[in-house]
Amino acid sequence: MRKWSLALVAFGVLFLAACHPQTAAVSQHAAHTKAVLKQKDNAWAEVATVTATVSPKGQLSAEKAKKDATLTPWISDRGVLYQVGTYKPTASYADIKQRAKKDVVVPRNYHVASIKQINATLSAMGAKTTIKHYRDLVYLQPSGGTTTTQIKSGFLIEGAHLYVVNIDYTSGTTAAPVIRGTVYSNHYQYAASKRLKPEAVSGLWQSTTGQLAMVRDQQVVTIQNGAFVRGQLEDLSKQKATTLYQNTSFVLRQAQAAKLAVKIGRHTLASGDLWGNLYVFLSSTKMVQVTNGSVIVYTKCSTKTTNSQFPEQVFTVFDKLDKQKATNVAAYLLPKSHNTYSVGMATSNDYITVNYAGGLAGAEAANLDGDTLTVGPDMNHN
Repeated sequence: MRKWSLALVAFGVLFLAACHPQTAAVSQHAAHTKAVLKQKDNAWAEVATVTATVSPKGQLSAEKAKKDATLTPWISDRGVLYQVGTYKPTASYADIKQRAKKDVVVPRNYHVASIKQINATLSAMGAKTTIKHYRDLVYLQPSGGTTTTQIKSGFLIEGAHLYVVNIDYTSGTTAAPVIRGTVYSNHYQYAASKRLKPEAVSGLWQSTTGQLAMVRDQQVVTIQNGAFVRGQLEDLSKQKATTLYQNTSFVLRQAQAAKLAVKIGRHTLASGDLWGNLYVFLSSTKMVQVTNGSVIVYTKCSTKTTNSQFPEQVFTVFDKLDKQKATNVAAYLLPKSHNTYSVGMATSNDYITVNYAGGLAGAEAANLDGDTLTVGPDMNHN
């Protein structure tokens, strides 16, 4: 009798399973991508794009990859993605496809990429992963703020690479190139391995090309064309992540650095100047300068904050000018004669998070007589 009861129970379980549709298996590829996106402060820099030629009938030619670094990096932090807008990886393929079709102007020219075509794009990107279902990719949903732009792409992370595949494309009356996807990487040649405190980088620094920089009083001072040029040392960890990642100046500076494999992230110590140079600290003894499309490496050669090439009077004048609390701030001092300087003014010395534009906002003449600083118009500024 007991055997008959067990048989009936087993039959019942099988019957119920057959009568109810099974939920789709969770994609391991998508699960891995989402797990990486939940990590903190991943900055994904563009390294390549994949293009193909689409025929008037909508057929794609063999896809080719080429190096590229023009796009703004993606930032992923604790399950949220940032690139101009704010997004979460919570959309489905059906959501993206439905929204994409709403934008179609000429239906006959609109094409949704097949699984085979997506795998061709991934292969051209260099990925080893082959997907079987659209759900193997992750899709983004606009989240918070004023973000309304729908990203019509699927995301896949493999190793140090983020692959962004466009799920649709359009054809025309003649064959034309289309972008099928973009490759990003979170591997940087120049990146801090841990958070640094401002006091850890104080001292005299020298570059591989012989240039000097002094870090003291929460500022980075360099000598350029005979002038003492400074920028505020910014500890980016002091800012809220959501505020920082949506800061236009930060995004532009980060993109500028990322193109040269330099990471400016959530826990970076960095500075800049009004000439567009960036200074990013990798450790307490290594710093890089991003300038004119190249990277110059600096090494700290002394912890002392006084040096014959950086006269104490320069810092005294900077300090007294700051205490005046004028609308603009002193960005550099150019020695003109005994105790007299030509002062270049900027709207802010926070070049990472505030003053992306840089450039002069005015000029003054400053004279230090004993402990008294006299400031007036600079009629012969150069």
